[in-house]
Amino acid sequence: MRKEVESLLNNLKIKWRIGKPISLVQIGELEKELGLLLPTSYRQFIQELGFLVASGNDYLGFYGKDFTDPSTFIGLTLRMRNEGNIDYSLIAVHNNEDFGIVCLNTEKCINDECEVVFWDPWRKEIIEVIASSYKDFLFAEIASMAE
Repeated sequence: MRKEVESLLNNLKIKWRIGKPISLVQIGELEKELGLLLPTSYRQFIQELGFLVASGNDYLGFYGKDFTDPSTFIGLTLRMRNEGNIDYSLIAVHNNEDFGIVCLNTEKCINDECEVVFWDPWRKEIIEVIASSYKDFLFAEIASMAE
């Protein structure tokens, strides 16, 4: 995935930054802390890229060792759970201030891939299904940056 993402981003005239990959051991620790398994393409994203910032958008991953850092997917997810603003089955992966929180919906998975949805933390409901996998979501986001 890393090479595909870098290739797409290199063709765009935007600023972008990719994080450092994380290990399978770290991914296991993150899943244990969440109490949920990560879908395949999101696991691949954080294992190969760590995180992505492109065109002013943060595609949350993980870096460092702080599970409470809200600029990581696990920190934002755990904070929102503690505040009662997100269902336990959702994993926050992108904070879109215009629409809500982009989440992986672990209740809607097929072949180790989960739907990507917009979650409205004020109404506490899914307002839209936006992709059938994290990879589809990410690549659509990158394609929209070219427009």
